[in-house]
Amino acid sequence: MEDTLTLLPWNIMGIALFIGVYFLFRNKSMRAKMIFLYTGCGVSLALFVCHQICHNVFNGEHWLSLLPLHLCYVSLMFTPVALRFKVKVFYDFIFYVSALGAFMALVFPAATYLRGTWSFMSFTFFAFHFMITAVPLWLFLWKIYSPRITLKQSLYLFSVLLVLAGLMHGLNVLLVKVADIPYANYFWTMVEGGSAENFLLGIFASIWRIDFFYLMFAVPILYAYIGIWNLALHFAQKKKDGGAEEQETVNSHANSQSGFRGEERKTAD
Repeated sequence: MEDTLTLLPWNIMGIALFIGVYFLFRNKSMRAKMIFLYTGCGVSLALFVCHQICHNVFNGEHWLSLLPLHLCYVSLMFTPVALRFKVKVFYDFIFYVSALGAFMALVFPAATYLRGTWSFMSFTFFAFHFMITAVPLWLFLWKIYSPRITLKQSLYLFSVLLVLAGLMHGLNVLLVKVADIPYANYFWTMVEGGSAENFLLGIFASIWRIDFFYLMFAVPILYAYIGIWNLALHFAQKKKDGGAEEQETVNSHANSQSGFRGEERKTAD
């Protein structure tokens, strides 16, 4: 909880920034929105590089354990790809996987990535995780992307995540067991590093302490998140359709009344 409090002031400012940017660009052109989003992704990548350099200096970790291969860092690269090519699975990945993971990182940050509330490391950690969380939500609120997803699409999304996690676990095993680099833990597939640095992963590890497989407890959370969003979108659409149907009925009734009055006048004449 101490690490959560360390990042709390940044998270509060992040909420204000998110709301401010939403209203600032809400009525701007699509071009203006895209320029802002691409620029934000570029700045986030630059801050990520700065953060990793600081992380290497302060913690002395091997550079092979600091490659941009964690889930949040992969997301920084997926976001501009999704914006440029508009591939559904990339949009779904940054909305459902990346944003959720980055939000968890902001709420339950790992102590090794912070150095006091107002340190440069804490700021850069907050900044690129904030962008990963905020961009998909802005895309939804600005009506650029709809998070509505079918069961088949959700399974495809999960298969992409599973393949990426499997590849990262293979790399982790290679680096830790063969190259003897103890800090390598991309996608947090190794229990030792993951459970020690993240509160939520620590809970998973306390239930089933097996590398890679202990992450299976994140799957119900992911699908619950997908279900909540799609349920909310379903009811919102149903309410919208109901309102439109009701308005159409009112208009039809008004037109009927108008026509009836017209007939009455003709009869009177």
